[in-house]
Amino acid sequence: MFCKDYDSFISLLGRRNYAVHTARDGDQARDILLSLVPAGSTAGFGGSMTAKELRLAEALRHKGCITYFHWESPAEKRGDVTRKAAQADWFIASANGITRAGKIVNIDGTGTE
Repeated sequence: MFCKDYDSFISLLGRRNYAVHTARDGDQARDILLSLVPAGSTAGFGGSMTAKELRLAEALRHKGCITYFHWESPAEKRGDVTRKAAQADWFIASANGITRAGKIVNIDGTGTE
């Protein structure tokens, strides 16, 4: 595991009002996401290679959700898709890191995260 005291770390995130779900692999992570996002919801995506590799947008569309993922859009529509993603019911992104104080760190080249 990446953390010496995982239980204390999860407790810290809980005190910061984060709901933590732990998955043993990508399939279980996808199942957790599908259990959380109701059918018919809208879901926006940041530039997450994890979401892309796990095919999360495809899984949500199969469930009946509308997804906005700029990587799946033609260049001329990316601005509109990015705006819709930011206004979606759910926004799915990968964290670049989490500090020992429980702050999630996201950095990208476009300011979308």
